Amino acid sequence: MSLQPSASPEVITVGAPVIDYVLQVDHDFVKGLRRGRWGMQEINQDRLNELLSKANTPPTLTPGGSAANTAQGLSKLGHTCGHLGAIGSDANGDYFRKHLEKHTIATRFFVQNSPTRQVLCLVTPDGRRTFRAVPGADTELTPEQLTAEHFLGAKLVHIEGYSLLNDGLTERAMQLAKEVGAEVSVDLASHEIAKQHWHKILYLVENYVDIIFCNREEITALGMRSPSHGCQVLSELCKIAVLLLGRRGCLVGSSDSIHAYPSEPVPAVDTTGAGDYFASGFLHGHLNGRPLSECARYGAVLGKAVVQHLGAHIPDEAWPAVFEELNRSLSTK
Repeated sequence: MSLQPSASPEVITVGAPVIDYVLQVDHDFVKGLRRGRWGMQEINQDRLNELLSKANTPPTLTPGGSAANTAQGLSKLGHTCGHLGAIGSDANGDYFRKHLEKHTIATRFFVQNSPTRQVLCLVTPDGRRTFRAVPGADTELTPEQLTAEHFLGAKLVHIEGYSLLNDGLTERAMQLAKEVGAEVSVDLASHEIAKQHWHKILYLVENYVDIIFCNREEITALGMRSPSHGCQVLSELCKIAVLLLGRRGCLVGSSDSIHAYPSEPVPAVDTTGAGDYFASGFLHGHLNGRPLSECARYGAVLGKAVVQHLGAHIPDEAWPAVFEELNRSLSTK
């Protein structure tokens, strides 16, 4: 196992490097699944191969993972970023590393014996997603492998909720981030994770987290009565709580108030990556000292952009329009 050296970035993201197999399927395909429509379930390699063989078209192969997606958005917005995680010594791991390096994201990867994690993303015509994941090298990363050196120089450490699947890893990363003086943000990323680890999540938010991102399903899984109640509770535990409500925009809570901010609904080709890129925009505003209203606006612009394309990323050719819209937002202030 080895870690790839890199310079000290402004933002370090922590999460599982993932290879996404994106498939556009009809509703009957999803109905035929054994369980867990619209959610995330773990499967083995044989089941992945079986589902791929049942599809009428080959999948689109793309690097994914919640935290890595957010790093890519922040990098495009001009922030120096590094991603910390574990890959396998396989072609998928090499592909993931080269993809991040192409987008000027420093790779801080441990190389493990298991293959790189794979996720099948089934996208129906209405843009809804169902995930099937084959666990891999990411499950072998342990808290003891992390040191303060991995986070030196960072202003912000952004962690995905899936890291909670590795016992103790999330808290260790947060502890080390605080040791080097970085802020901590976390994206719960999955209502299954929130339901399974709700007690631990609330503990971590109260003790380490500065900014939390979650959606309606995740706030319900945490046991909150309503979105506004959940945003209120979380904003009392940490500095900023962001609750994404899809077409209804978002709620942003801080120590003094909760405000609702609109989205700009567009026809969605694929909602994969919407929350990840919203976090990119919001954190971009935060890192530049902008008010919460502007942070939410930046998040809405990036979230709107990514759902208009298949896969979890904004294509290179779409970024000029994103920058134009961000600049237009600034010029109206």
